[in-house]
Amino acid sequence: MHAPSLFRTSTLGSAIVLAMATAPLSAFGAAADTRTPEAIDVQVALERVCLPLLKGKTVNQVARPADLKHDDSGWYLAMPGAERLSVQPPGGANPTVCSFKVTYPVDRPQPILALLNLWAKDHHLTPASVARASTGPAEQRKTWSWQGRNAGAALAVVFDTEKTLDGRPVGGSLDRATVLVSRQASA
Repeated sequence: MHAPSLFRTSTLGSAIVLAMATAPLSAFGAAADTRTPEAIDVQVALERVCLPLLKGKTVNQVARPADLKHDDSGWYLAMPGAERLSVQPPGGANPTVCSFKVTYPVDRPQPILALLNLWAKDHHLTPASVARASTGPAEQRKTWSWQGRNAGAALAVVFDTEKTLDGRPVGGSLDRATVLVSRQASA
């Protein structure tokens, strides 16, 4: 089952719709519809999974409200069709980082970027990098990031896209990105 839309159930959703109607996304491209299934799932992962986990809740405490599931491959949110948003909860070597992988239509990251930009603004984060390109041994990446302080903690979000060296999608017929969320409470 697809995770419910926060646009119908939260104050944040109302703030995002209002912000989208009034704020330009100059560095992030033209305004895009943030209500695509992928963008909604990213918002659910941020609001109902990663932030609660980074604030000290356990995976079992967030699993049911977020419709987070577990199988042999790990934790995930079901997306339309056979797609999944794979979640890596904080822990071990990364106790302040929660990450997840999301797939989306080829060359169409705009709805997710628009959502992340609006979400970052709502959480008082500012852009730290915009479409920073890098090339590894088997992939090319573009990275967007936001950082700042929110509710007494350092908060950062990274959106890192990945393609093969020749520009093909690494996710089969879909593009893939990793979203990292870091939260460190002040000491």
